[in-house]
Amino acid sequence: MSRFEKQPIRDVVREQHLTQSEFIEMTGVRPFSHVRAAMNGVTPPSEALRQRAVEILNVPLDKLFTAEALAATKRPWNSSPARREHYGHVVQNATTA
Repeated sequence: MSRFEKQPIRDVVREQHLTQSEFIEMTGVRPFSHVRAAMNGVTPPSEALRQRAVEILNVPLDKLFTAEALAATKRPWNSSPARREHYGHVVQNATTA
């Protein structure tokens, strides 16, 4: 089930003659399942994925992900700092926030 619609990045990857698997490997973002889920609109793209996708595909971020998916990346997480860090989100120390 998709939280967001399928993301435009899927078409951009295909237009650049890459398979999803090739693109996912090129990103270096782990876990690979996060990249696939973000491309399919299941989860918002992590900071690391947003950065790597723009670098690899040489396409502006707003052409890769919908506004809704990008807006969701700015919402606070209800998960542990370790999980947020694992998925590429910035984790601030509570004393410096």
